[in-house]
Amino acid sequence: MVEDSKPHNAKDHAANQPKSNFQLGKEPYRPQVHFTPERMWMNDPNGMIYLNGFYHLFYQFHPNSMIWGPMHWGHATSRDLLTWENHNISLYPDKHGTIFSGCSVIDKENTCKLFDSSGENNLVAIYSYDTQLQGLATSIDNGMTWVKFEGNPILPAIKKNFRDPKVIWHALTGNWVMAISAERECQFYTSKNLIDWTFASSFSAGCKEGIWEVPDLFELYDINGNPKWVLIISISKGSPAGGSGIQYFVGDFDGKNFHWEETIGTKWLDYGPDNYAGSTWFNEPDNDKLYIGWMSNWTYANNVPTDPWRGSMTLPRKLQLFDNGSGFEVGGFPKIWPTKNHAGLSLIEFNIQASEGLCQIINLEIDGKKTGHKLIVNFETLHFSLERPQAISSMYKTAVMPIVSKTSLHLKIIFDNGLIEVFDIKTGRSLSQSSFGFASPINHSKL
Repeated sequence: MVEDSKPHNAKDHAANQPKSNFQLGKEPYRPQVHFTPERMWMNDPNGMIYLNGFYHLFYQFHPNSMIWGPMHWGHATSRDLLTWENHNISLYPDKHGTIFSGCSVIDKENTCKLFDSSGENNLVAIYSYDTQLQGLATSIDNGMTWVKFEGNPILPAIKKNFRDPKVIWHALTGNWVMAISAERECQFYTSKNLIDWTFASSFSAGCKEGIWEVPDLFELYDINGNPKWVLIISISKGSPAGGSGIQYFVGDFDGKNFHWEETIGTKWLDYGPDNYAGSTWFNEPDNDKLYIGWMSNWTYANNVPTDPWRGSMTLPRKLQLFDNGSGFEVGGFPKIWPTKNHAGLSLIEFNIQASEGLCQIINLEIDGKKTGHKLIVNFETLHFSLERPQAISSMYKTAVMPIVSKTSLHLKIIFDNGLIEVFDIKTGRSLSQSSFGFASPINHSKL
């Protein structure tokens, strides 16, 4: 085993970080219940795992700049999914490259033989380097420090874009299974020990614009308790709202091959422009499937007007299956709904009836103040759209989401300073949108 050459201390970078004119946590556009790093750049969530009462969130982090650059793994934890504590950097670049996205699992049976014994605290992280090599690290202190495997890499660079491994335990076959992006397909590998991997199959369908990234493979259950397998894939461009987004496929998985139920067609996990590279937690309690995504878009992520940080996460969502009449779809709601007890947070709920007009335009307001956002509901076309005030010209102005009912629409909208999440209560469909053209309703000077 080999440790990083640099200390695991985020404060080492304090001298290189810009000063802010605002108190930490109370800056303009700083969300109150959506996770953000204290400073600098953040993108993809990584390695999410639940352990000993804490939700662990690792993430792509550049500690020396507010724009994308040499990646590390940042780290934060939460007990309630609304308030987060930042920790020291977990993984630093090494001789193999900088640290790209990946996952974490609990190897309680010590299949990798890298721990002294079996145990519930045996954590294994599997991640990509920017060189498209795959690496492995272990932790025995609840993910606070990591030791890299001396035999890295565990997989070579198979293709030019070969990255973002997501590992699950497949009980029926008694194997670890890895889903990993490879250009415009998802490849599956199997292993008995998390170190030695064998190619099993590949899958490619749906939208093929851009590069496939950050796959995730998991089971969900319908209302009758029947299992379905879901494969989600982030794509760098081609989403319905413009730019990057997340498509998914519903089907079956036999431990080696994913079988897509093609009659269902390609679906989108979120219809807004700002939900990308999301993944689910390992070992989530209550057998829930809990998801979180990076709330930005590669088209403009480097240019959003936040300071001294860039990058936010969606609220963690509990995913579910629903039947749209012609097949299963995946929706979700925040596992913990925030309340107005959090400063700067507003919750708006609409019950919109077609009897009041087949096409309705709603100008959103917070505490009597217009936000500039326009909600347009059309029961004839079975869509609604959300138009946002543009903070920068590269932002996509309008996002559109389909609805299932010709008679009514029940929406719940979360405003958290510059971040907006819209949920269709009937289906769990969502639309996530950042918007920095509307000043926060809270008075920061008085905080």
